[in-house]
Amino acid sequence: MAGNEPSVDYGHDSPAVPENGLEGQAEKTTDKRPEPGLPIFSILDSIDFSEHFIIIGDVGTGKSTVTPIHEYELWKGKRQIVIREPSRAACNALFYSLQALHPELGEELAVITKDTQINVSGKIKIVTDGVLLRMLAENAIYDSSIYFDESHQMTSQLELCMSLARKQEASARNLFRVMSATIDPKEFLSFLGISNLYRMSGRRYHVSLDVELAVDLNGMLKTLDRYLYSQPRDESWLVFLPTRRLVEKYASSYRGVYIHGGLEGSEVNRIQRRAELDKNLRIFATNVIASSVNIYVDNVLIFDDVIDSKDKLGQKTLHYTSIDNNSLLQMIGRIGRFKPGRAVILSDAPLPQKINPIPVRKALETETPFDLVLLMSKYGLKLSELEFMSKVDHREVAFAENWLVEIGAIDRHRKTTWKGLLMSEIPYEPDFAHMISSALISGDYDMARWLLASGSFGDSLNHAYKSEREREARRFLYGFDRTSELNI
Repeated sequence: MAGNEPSVDYGHDSPAVPENGLEGQAEKTTDKRPEPGLPIFSILDSIDFSEHFIIIGDVGTGKSTVTPIHEYELWKGKRQIVIREPSRAACNALFYSLQALHPELGEELAVITKDTQINVSGKIKIVTDGVLLRMLAENAIYDSSIYFDESHQMTSQLELCMSLARKQEASARNLFRVMSATIDPKEFLSFLGISNLYRMSGRRYHVSLDVELAVDLNGMLKTLDRYLYSQPRDESWLVFLPTRRLVEKYASSYRGVYIHGGLEGSEVNRIQRRAELDKNLRIFATNVIASSVNIYVDNVLIFDDVIDSKDKLGQKTLHYTSIDNNSLLQMIGRIGRFKPGRAVILSDAPLPQKINPIPVRKALETETPFDLVLLMSKYGLKLSELEFMSKVDHREVAFAENWLVEIGAIDRHRKTTWKGLLMSEIPYEPDFAHMISSALISGDYDMARWLLASGSFGDSLNHAYKSEREREARRFLYGFDRTSELNI
């Protein structure tokens, strides 16, 4: 019930003290610091940019928007800066934020995702895991600084990126920067050979935290409706819901807007700009914007429910569960950046008195590594030549290899086939990518478009492809599905 206020533990209270000595600092240029009140400035001048480092700091402290640009200026634009973000939406949001803060960068600021390429020759590149992996696999990154931003979101592609970066460290002379609000740094320090760790704490403005307890899921939905009906109309809200279908439904019912992985970056940016002006705006979103997306709102409301998946030997199960602490901290961190705010969590289970970060969940330890095997085959990589942060289950790897051979995605020599190349470019679940690539190879383009459109509404990877069949696919799938999620 309201008034039950757990506290949020954001780490150590020694904001300006690095955890190792500093030396060899790169020559400095005049700083352009658009927001000097951000906590990142308490440690910025202490960071040794000539070495690998990790920065751990509360959400909204300026890690992503300040640190890479500061380093670019330190090196006087002579060093390439590559910034990894966990999603297309996060890449585009960071690009537009940096573009607004630093218009003088011009064409030096780039964003490269599967469906967005702006200023691709720029020296500051914002990329997804897939683009970063291709760059590393093709030895296209050298004498550069690689920012593994939001590294608490540990995908199988990111693990492969870190593995390749570590293997190429001596020859490529790249520097690693790991940044997050919610990681335990020990594994990253050890695996990437990093010795410099910097911590900072504190957000810019106070955020009050309330918990509303309900008996069950239906009670949570009723409480959500009550909140949306009763809150003052002169306050803006960001509401996190577990599925695309729910955010679209509530946005329509409450005259709001929605954000999920199916939106293009320019659409997300338009909503960001609108939020700065519309003090009554209600934004309904999936967790795709829980990291790296700045939204100017008064309050955040979190529906403490998420669809989780487990994949063992190719058998995927979906179930509802509570949001993990790392994601809660990220969602709460969407406010308190620009002004004081309020966070409300709707839950059917009591929350701990302190919301502490938890160990990073690694995809390679929870999913059958179809993507990993396919990508390694695509780039001619061998598992025996790489080390991973995760404990790789070789039974799962063998299962994935055998299935990919069986469907013709890789050959008996573990080389990628034409079908496998197509599957690697389709960001859906492997069985969906298998069906789509088969339709493309057979020339059944109507079926391929249908499957792409269907997958955009049901796939957990939150991608969407524009197609004339989308409206038809939506009606068809929603007609069969009577729950709040498409369990394809």
